[in-house]
Amino acid sequence: MSVGEALAEARHQAGLTVAQVSQRTRIREAIIHDIENDDYSACGGDFYARGHIRGIAKVTGVDPESLIREYDIARQAPQTLTLADIFPDTPTTPVTPGKDARAAPADTGTGPGGPGGIGDGVRVHSVRPAVRFTPCGNRHTAGPGSPGDSPPPKPDLAC
Repeated sequence: MSVGEALAEARHQAGLTVAQVSQRTRIREAIIHDIENDDYSACGGDFYARGHIRGIAKVTGVDPESLIREYDIARQAPQTLTLADIFPDTPTTPVTPGKDARAAPADTGTGPGGPGGIGDGVRVHSVRPAVRFTPCGNRHTAGPGSPGDSPPPKPDLAC
């Protein structure tokens, strides 16, 4: 029996309606319905879901800790997969941190699809231009040959 089914069964055995449980726990009725259907998406995360399970369990007379353990077991993250798990026949070449993976020879077979393919470890660099805003909302970009090379104009406060 799932956590939600156990809570719904306990509520029925206690003779309580969802509205009564909601009033006693201050948990919205819709969330109680969702929890009883093992849908925890409206709870706001595992921390809150555990709190809701604990609150509903106490009101309905069920041991909250056993339900929390069952919830945690059911919600455990799956084992992390690596590219070697997905592509077991693909040779891999370790990339030294700080070195560009594209510098590896093309015949090393790094990643599926050869160099530049999946798992190649190619770095992507992001460049953000410097942008200044004047009080009137005008943008000035800094960089060679841009209007930002010179100091920004005096703000015109009569915008």
